[in-house]
Order: sequence, then structure tokens, then C-alpha cells
Amino acid sequence: MLSKFGSFGYLSQGGYVTGGSDSLQGLFGYNYSKSGQYKDGDGNKLSSFNPAYNDDGKSMDAFKKNDFWGKVSLKPAENQNLLLSSSYGEASDIMTPRVAMDTEKEKTYLNKVEYTFDDLSSISEQLKLSAYYNRVEHYPYGKYRTGDVNNRRIEAISAITGAQVENKAPSDLAVFTYGTDFYHRNWYGDVFNRSTGAIVNDKLFPDVNELDFGLYVKAERDIGKLSATAGLRMDVFHSKANEDLKFSKAMTDTNAQTDVLPSANVFLKYFLHEDTNIFGGVGLTNRTPTTVERYVQESAGYYGNPDLKPSRNLETDIGFETKILERLKFKTKGFYSYLPDYIYQQAIGVVKTYTNIDAYMFGGDATATYDLSQGFAVEGGVAYQRGRKLDQPAGNNDKDLAEICPLKTKLALNYDKNGFFAKYEWVHSERSKDIDRDAGETPLKGWDVFNFRVGYQFAEKEGKLPLLNGLSLNFGIDNMFDKKYAVANSYEYDPTDPSGTNIRIVNEPGRFIYGSLSYKF
Repeated sequence: MLSKFGSFGYLSQGGYVTGGSDSLQGLFGYNYSKSGQYKDGDGNKLSSFNPAYNDDGKSMDAFKKNDFWGKVSLKPAENQNLLLSSSYGEASDIMTPRVAMDTEKEKTYLNKVEYTFDDLSSISEQLKLSAYYNRVEHYPYGKYRTGDVNNRRIEAISAITGAQVENKAPSDLAVFTYGTDFYHRNWYGDVFNRSTGAIVNDKLFPDVNELDFGLYVKAERDIGKLSATAGLRMDVFHSKANEDLKFSKAMTDTNAQTDVLPSANVFLKYFLHEDTNIFGGVGLTNRTPTTVERYVQESAGYYGNPDLKPSRNLETDIGFETKILERLKFKTKGFYSYLPDYIYQQAIGVVKTYTNIDAYMFGGDATATYDLSQGFAVEGGVAYQRGRKLDQPAGNNDKDLAEICPLKTKLALNYDKNGFFAKYEWVHSERSKDIDRDAGETPLKGWDVFNFRVGYQFAEKEGKLPLLNGLSLNFGIDNMFDKKYAVANSYEYDPTDPSGTNIRIVNEPGRFIYGSLSYKF
């Protein structure tokens, strides 16, 4: 069982039961959680970040959620295992002040079956067969907002079915893992009048079908001090809108696309000695356009672009890792990404849509941990990245790429000994200055946040308070000094708003005090 409580009326309670034998094991669990509106470091409530909230919205809770999950593992034979897993989550009245609507209800269904055969033959160390079905039902509404949106309700449902066959086969040349997978996803969304039930827009997401079929192979081999991994993958992705694209047709008559998506990677790690290595790699990956980017039909002023190409990422990484004198661990990595056909927002006059541009990103990070002995350790880290456009969307002259985090650092003191643990950390972010103002981003101030956590795990000690065995207590304070700060910027278009306005900036929570108690028996 686990119970967690915190500031702003936060509560999470749940538990699970597990058991079985060598041939049959099961786990079943449930959790309930809820929270009121948090306040930022200046005492501003969550609803204050969007002036469209009505009186009921200003006093509503932030969310309520119920989660159920279960797993069953069977061993029909010594070298076989069948795993069945399923979960269901239902959340209600979820506050989302960044966009035009809150969420009346959201239901999530996740189901998977996996059958594994071990040591079938000399060409199959492990054969894995799996299939899944996932479904998400999303129901935004304007009940807690003023203006025209108050009468709007959206029904958006996405369902995906997929399967995979994978085999792992050792050989004299390398250890090979190869397989095939596919999925089919359907996504549709309609807009209704919340009061009358009449359809306002029956093609917000116009019944889109997506089908992906992939083949892949990965090889792993150690040659002396060199460890090498290489992989190849080929996907064929098809998407089609089965309804009229009533707004996008002003741009194109296309409603279906088939994309051929090759990808590959090579990763090398060379050990200078046992605790020191250099590593690096190069890879090509793809991101297909989302249903929103290709097909959303919100209004004549905001719609998707069915002609979008997949975004590609050709990335190179290089790094160094070492352990010095058994106490100091250090790791650093740098990267450069070339991004042809990067998917980006574009405003053409009063019309908002999406387009492809070429861009690049570069950056790096470093982490270090030093063991001070007696259970104490210091850890720190720094991360920086930058993104730039190589060509510009219409109406945009800013060379900076959106959604790029500024320089961040972290420094922490840890203690972990005899069941007692504690952590005091300082997280720092520079101000966000390299932003895309033409795409709607806003400069965000730099910030410093301090967090503290402490806890104790009662160990099993015969004859000493046996009822406390399995008990764990935790206490923490996030944002100890109640600082006002924001992390997420305002680049994205809001798909629940007919005008496609940029989402709003919402400050992070102020001082959050929490505690938890868990007990295993």
C-alpha cells in the first residue's frame, strides 16, 4: 500500500497485491489521486494564468484520477513464458489553463500479450511474439470558461493495434536481433454544442487511419577493448483522412501520403582501461507528422498540411566517461543534429498551418558524482543546447529554433546509509533568450529552485519491531523558497481553439510540501 499527500490538497492512495508460484504469478493494483489548484511562488492560482475561467473554474479542483492495473505471468514450459498485462485509467475535470478548454474526462486502456521462447535452437536464443491494443478517449469541454468556448465540447478518440515478432540469435560474427512490427491507428475528433449536443465540426480530426510496417536488424559485438552496435530499420508509413478536408483543400487536394522511412545507427565504445572509455555514434531517425500537423480541421484560419514530409534527424554524438580513484565518476557528451524537413508552425497571413524547413541543433551535457564516504556524495550536472533554422517558414524571420531549453545546471548533496536517505539539490536555469519570437515564444526569466527529500526504509531485523518490516517513510519540499518561475514556453498552436492561438505560459508550482508512507507485507 502507498499513501502520499502534499500541498494544494494533493492526495494519492493505492496499493497492489502480488503472489503466485513458479509457474503462475499475478499482480493487481489500484490507485486514486486528486489535487486542488496549485499556486505559484507569488501566490497566483492555476486558473489565474488564463483569464477565460468563469467563477466555477476559478474554484475547481485540478484533477481526479482512478487507475487499475494487472499482470499475469504463466510458464507453460521451462523455456516459455506468457505475459498478459492490462491497465485502465480514468481522469476527470483536468485543468489545462495553457489551452482554451479543460478536460471533462480522459480514459486510457492499455493491453498487451507477450509470449517468449528461450533457447529454441542454435539460431534462436530468444524468440518473442507480442501484440497490443491501446485506446485513449479524450473529452475536452468549455464548462469552466467564459465566451463562445463555454458551449463547446470535443470528442477525440485514438485507438492503436500492433504486433511484433523478434528473434535474438548469437553467432560467431555478432549477436543479432532482428524482427518485424506493424501498427494500425485510427484517430477521429468531433466538436459538439455542449448544451444541445448538435455537431459544430464533424471533421476536427477527420477519421484518420495510419498504418506502419517495419523491418529491423541490430548487431552487437565486442572486439577486445571495443564494443560495437549497429542497426538498420525500414518503415513504410501510410496515412489517410477518410473524410473531406474542408479547410485544408484551400491549400491542397491531398488527403493521403505514403512515406518510406529508412533509419540506421552505429555506436562505438572504446575502453582505454576498465573504468574509462570514449564513445560515439551516428544515426538517422525519422518522425512522421502527427494527425494534428497533417489533418486538423479546426477552422478556415487553422488547419493541417496533408503535404507535410516526415522530419529526419541525422545526429552525431561523441563522449567520454571515467571513474577516478574509485570515488569520482565523470561523463560528458556532445551532439550535432542536422534536421532536414523539420516540421514547423507557419502563419500565412491570417492562416495558421504547418510546413517543412531545414534546421540544426547542437549541444552537450556533463555529469559528475563524488563519493565523500560515510554515506555522503555530491553530484552535479550541466546541459546546454541550441537550435537554428537554415531556412524560414513564411512570415518568420527569427533564426532561432523554438522549444529549445536554455542552459541548466544541478548540484546536489546525497546521503544514503543504513536505510536512511536524504537529498538536498539546487537546480538552476539561465534565462531563455535564444527563442523564436516570430513563432510566439516569450523570453522567460532565469530561476533557481532548491528541493529537499528525506526518508527511511525499515529493514528486516529479526526480533526487532517485526511489524515495521517493509515500512518506508518519505518527506520532501520542492521549491523550498517559493520561487516564481516558468519552464514551458508558448510555441505550440492550441488545437482546441478555432483561431489556433499559441498556448499560454503557466508558472510552475510554488513551495510544495509532501509526505508518503508505503508498507509491504
